[in-house]
Amino acid sequence: MTAYDRNERAAERAISEVALEAYHYFEIRGKTSEYGRVLPQVEQP
Repeated sequence: MTAYDRNERAAERAISEVALEAYHYFEIRGKTSEYGRVLPQVEQP
């Protein structure tokens, strides 16, 4: 994804930032109900 960019480091950094934001979004999304409420953590046995 960065092979043809003029500044490969900047492109890699931008991809990393987008990936981190996507991770945070899906992490929060996985903890909420269809009504947007945060679900309580379930303790693992």
